[in-house]
Amino acid sequence: MLGELIVITLVLWTLSFISIFKPVFVLRFKDFFRIKGDVEYTDIAKHSVIFGGIILFVFSIVLIYFFITEFYV
Repeated sequence: MLGELIVITLVLWTLSFISIFKPVFVLRFKDFFRIKGDVEYTDIAKHSVIFGGIILFVFSIVLIYFFITEFYV
């Protein structure tokens, strides 16, 4: 049970840190199959990806909190 939580948390943290610190990479990965050529991304698109990364990080912290209080307290 603890091993599954660690794996899920590491995946969520990896995705959230990539979203927070490299938002253009996430946008390019999303558009990989649709757009050909060079694309300029707006600030709104970059900020929405950063916001999504922050939400994902907070969700993983809440997940860890509820796991710890459920099984270890």
